[in-house]
Amino acid sequence: MCYVLVIAATGIVMWAVVFGYFFARGSGAAFAEAVFGYNRYYSSNLAHQALNNFKGWMAVSPEVLLVLLCGAILAVIGIVLGLRSGQKRRWVLLLAYLISSEIAVLLPGWPFPHYYQLLLPAIAIGAGWSIEHLKHAVRPRFSSLPYAAGAAACATIAVIQLPNYFISPDDWSLKKYGTVFVETEQLADEIDNLLPRGETFYEWGSETGLYFAHGRRPASGITFAFPMLGGPLKEELSVRLIEDLKRAQPELIVADVPTMTLTEREHPVLVWFRENYKAFARTDNFLLFARNGSNLERRMVAPGQTGHFPLVGKSRAQ
Repeated sequence: MCYVLVIAATGIVMWAVVFGYFFARGSGAAFAEAVFGYNRYYSSNLAHQALNNFKGWMAVSPEVLLVLLCGAILAVIGIVLGLRSGQKRRWVLLLAYLISSEIAVLLPGWPFPHYYQLLLPAIAIGAGWSIEHLKHAVRPRFSSLPYAAGAAACATIAVIQLPNYFISPDDWSLKKYGTVFVETEQLADEIDNLLPRGETFYEWGSETGLYFAHGRRPASGITFAFPMLGGPLKEELSVRLIEDLKRAQPELIVADVPTMTLTEREHPVLVWFRENYKAFARTDNFLLFARNGSNLERRMVAPGQTGHFPLVGKSRAQ
């Protein structure tokens, strides 16, 4: 009971410090909306869950599953034997940890590969405990077998993972996520050449690397589009974004194609884009729009036509 009280007290104190910090700086309500309001919507969006569960599972690479499996086999063996021994308490706690970690992976309904990192601590602890438990459970002449099993698991993980450390960052990104991050960096270079330092742009999506790559400030502090596609913050953030863009008047709008496909046609932000910008180029993952009457429009878009920007026409990552 003492341990439970210590854990509970620690959690309460840490949350109190976090809440206190945001409320002290006047952004407590925004913090609560972002962390609890939107995430509650994100994890309960059943329509999106039903649509994406199959694709999500398929997106998990065999490498990820094999790495998890190497430790999970040892952990499961230890749990089964441990629950049958006289030291049930820690194995019950480990089993609860594993189950809660799996719930945390699946609860949002978007099982992206990086969510599976939540399983690694529990599996690593379980594998280590299992090796120690098996050492005492087997006959003395077989006492080296648990260490051999642990070494085999580590060696398998090394064989799977080490080759990744000998490929280029771009190739690793292509392997894990497709062309989007590589193309983001390439497009950031082109935007830096396209826009003088006094001109600005905004991206409708979530690829903030477009700003970071060359130290450009976004036209709005709202740089993540998904809360504006649905949920409790949709209307408030959409209005704020439009007001920010009206003030900043960015010369260029970059729209992430997957985000555009998820955005309703009459979404107020898209309506504002259509009223004030003209498309002039696209890549595999992005659409580019110039502000009506801007220097960029005069440079890139012929009157009455949709132009083509050859420097970013087709992704060079392919």
